[in-house]
Amino acid sequence: MAAKISIHLRDMVSLKQLHPDVYAEFLKGNFVVKKSKRAFPAVAIDQTHEQNNAFVKGDGGAVGLTENPAALRRWMVSGPEMARLIQEFEGSTEKRQDTDGRHHEQKRHAHCTDGICTRCAITEPSHGRDGEPVR
Repeated sequence: MAAKISIHLRDMVSLKQLHPDVYAEFLKGNFVVKKSKRAFPAVAIDQTHEQNNAFVKGDGGAVGLTENPAALRRWMVSGPEMARLIQEFEGSTEKRQDTDGRHHEQKRHAHCTDGICTRCAITEPSHGRDGEPVR
């Protein structure tokens, strides 16, 4: 494993010189998939692929496909679109759309209970460094 890390590090360090077009795309953030317009839900491309597979499998769509090459090929082509449709449907049925833009842990209710804040030094300017309310 350690040998693979050093090779990966070498490749990434030399990326700017060897493949400037790929390097430019990395700088633009084109190595992740944005699942929404918020700041945090950027997911690695391979993880997004796995999540799309899980969406389809969760719907019972991928059972036994590996035994039939033609069916597997059709599923590989249609799977991402099916996952998109499932997500679109789930998004349209949500009762409340949160347009705040902050990650859920940045919001007061995620870490403040009964007037006691545990991590407010960064996210809540009205609280002190130790999480105690500023009076």
